Amino acid sequence: YSFPILSNTEILQCLHELDIPFSEDHLKNPTPDVISSVFETFILTLLGTSRETLAQPVFGALDCLQFPELHEHSIGVVATHGELQKLMSACGIYDFGVKDYTKPTYQRIRRILSGVLNFVKFREERLVRF
Repeated sequence: YSFPILSNTEILQCLHELDIPFSEDHLKNPTPDVISSVFETFILTLLGTSRETLAQPVFGALDCLQFPELHEHSIGVVATHGELQKLMSACGIYDFGVKDYTKPTYQRIRRILSGVLNFVKFREERLVRF
């Protein structure tokens, strides 16, 4: 499965329609904070996951840790990444990794946003039919 790479204008228009605050500067000069926020919004809206679910630890896993309080933040990060992996795979982005939101580049973010937004358009089109 491949998807067309959207123009900057198309990406910004689609994100605006989804009520996701994003500017052309965010696209051309992506930062980890902005991109992480956009990705989290995708998880919440497209996968129907809540922030609370992402932050909730797997209790059996915490019992295995000597100092579980040291891992409180990382549990949410790992859960978020897992959900992102699922979403990106569904969107046809099979090479998604941590670097995409910790050290984002214009080319990668444009490709990722194009994939997700094409998925959103496809999904909306299918939902309208049924």
